[in-house]
Amino acid sequence: MNPETTPDEPKLYVGYLGGDPTPGRLSEDHEAVVVVAHDAVSARSGARAKWAGQSRAHVDALEYLGVIDGYRVRLEAADDAEALGVDVTYDPSDDWGSSLVEDAPDHQGRLVVRHGGREKESLAE
Repeated sequence: MNPETTPDEPKLYVGYLGGDPTPGRLSEDHEAVVVVAHDAVSARSGARAKWAGQSRAHVDALEYLGVIDGYRVRLEAADDAEALGVDVTYDPSDDWGSSLVEDAPDHQGRLVVRHGGREKESLAE
């Protein structure tokens, strides 16, 4: 536990969720979510509530984020809206990369995954 927090204070957790394979898939779907909760039990419940998959979610891993790369994490209540954007920009330095191509007429809102010059598309839902 973060030594500067009390048991009553909310804490930041990251959860790695898994879900049963959707029809036509051979493996589980996975998603990482960030959640604010008072304890690990509440964090697991909150993480499952953020599952965007079609099947029932389970928590494969949960980590309390008290210190990251030498920086202590402190939470402060805010009235502003949450940032909902996800950066899926393709970075050619990554071995795998993906980008959401919403406006390109040939891709029509599909998620494009590129690897070694090869490209695979799936519908972005």
